[in-house]
Amino acid sequence: MPILKKAIKRKRTSESAAFLGLTLPRKVATLLSLYSISHGVTKSSIVKALIETWIRSDVDPIENDLVINIAQKSYHFWSHPNGKRMNYHTFKTDLKNELISKGLDVYVDKILTLIDDEKSKDEGCPTA
Repeated sequence: MPILKKAIKRKRTSESAAFLGLTLPRKVATLLSLYSISHGVTKSSIVKALIETWIRSDVDPIENDLVINIAQKSYHFWSHPNGKRMNYHTFKTDLKNELISKGLDVYVDKILTLIDDEKSKDEGCPTA
């Protein structure tokens, strides 16, 4: 039976939330635990509040930049392989599956379109 920490009811909704594993430096984890116990809140709610604050202040201008960055890195991976280059269709299918598995399904079409545009530019073809 916990002495300092009261039972906190956690909401679990699979559609509106996702579990993220997190490894933190020991000092940060200890401070997070101290704060959690001291204020009677979950560690998740503390981290969530910090992330929501960050999102409100920065996400609009950087969300598109992050999508573009992922598309550019992905295209570079395909166009500059370490060994034999994979088929373009296979590359796009693998990337789509990887993005979906990481919970980024809402960005798949945009990323793949950006990659197609980059490939067209490299080949000297006009974009559709």
